[in-house]
Amino acid sequence: MKRWFLILIAVITLVAVILLLRTGGGRSDRPNLLLITMDTTRADHLGCYGYAAARTPALDKLAESGVRFSRFFCNVPLTLPSHATMMTGLYPPEHGCRVNGAHVLSEEIPTLAEVFSSHGYQTAAFVAAFVLDSKFGLDRGFRIYDDYEVPTSDDIYDDNAMYRYRRGDKVAGAALRWLKKHSRRPFFCWVHFFDPHRPYYFPGPGLSDAYDREVAFMDSQIKRLIDYLKEEALLEKTIIIAAGDHGEGLGDHGEEEHGLLLYDPVMRVPLIISGAARFPRGLEVTELISSVDLFST
Repeated sequence: MKRWFLILIAVITLVAVILLLRTGGGRSDRPNLLLITMDTTRADHLGCYGYAAARTPALDKLAESGVRFSRFFCNVPLTLPSHATMMTGLYPPEHGCRVNGAHVLSEEIPTLAEVFSSHGYQTAAFVAAFVLDSKFGLDRGFRIYDDYEVPTSDDIYDDNAMYRYRRGDKVAGAALRWLKKHSRRPFFCWVHFFDPHRPYYFPGPGLSDAYDREVAFMDSQIKRLIDYLKEEALLEKTIIIAAGDHGEGLGDHGEEEHGLLLYDPVMRVPLIISGAARFPRGLEVTELISSVDLFST
């Protein structure tokens, strides 16, 4: 009887240790962070920013449940430099990534993923475009940096490497597969969507404007991520940050795309923060802030 009693105690202890490890060593109160970056997304083309033609219910509900920043600006209207700013808290002249495809982030500069990783968080990134390929240095600190399925050549997309990307459904699918395996412990997960960027691919119904269709498609994939958090009772444990990296000219001021001018269409982008029962519902913040503030926040 004594032998079996000791075996039982050992089994109970082992189970307890396993459960403790799976919940983060007793630190399960720490919130998860889901960072969603929306490439080429203008603030004034989302419903929660007053655009009547928008079909963005997921982002609109996220704004209703949290904080929407109405004067949030990127620091540079280019994908790699803007993301490098968000991931380092430095301006482009400081972190050195000033042009897409031409610069690599220095290994001496700490990244947001390295900070989270050093505090015991699981880290993973799922990027949609070649312009954020790991070769440019933003993979540091991420245990998983999923850029594997970004097309290297595909007639559907474009011969220009800076335009090559995978659709949002593939990006969301990859992120969900990781979350289903790793959401028991605190995580920092970055998901990047490129769909609103040219060339436009998704022919969705209901909207005549190609750019708006792409934004709507991206929103539907963001909904998949949020729905998973709801289903797994993780929504109240997760801070969600949805931020644009830069906007798009769409013909305003004579600029069709972005990268040359510094008017609002390419510089004013959405920022929504919600989740983990830490933020007031439906608050609009009108103070002027920019992408460089995300790292320190």
